[in-house]
Amino acid sequence: MKKPHFLLLISLAGIAVCSASTAQSVVPEKAAKVARSFVSLIYNEPPDGINISPVEAGDVFTKVQAVTPNRVCDLTMRRDANANDFGWVVAKHDCKSRKL
Repeated sequence: MKKPHFLLLISLAGIAVCSASTAQSVVPEKAAKVARSFVSLIYNEPPDGINISPVEAGDVFTKVQAVTPNRVCDLTMRRDANANDFGWVVAKHDCKSRKL
């Protein structure tokens, strides 16, 4: 009787791991727009030259990396429906120069 419960538990754990890894591969489009606008405004970078890559994506918090010709920025985005039309804000950022 204990084996079916154990197999069910293992199956559910596998589904949870697969779901978590899938969620981490896509940045919500609106969060990416806010990240791109933020880096463009703060560092006077052209928006078209900013590449946004997912680090860890989720429903409430999303971590992205914004790469420009001059900087690499790690941004933590937080969902906030009242902040703007996009519903995302930059909660934390850390940018480093790419020039040597």
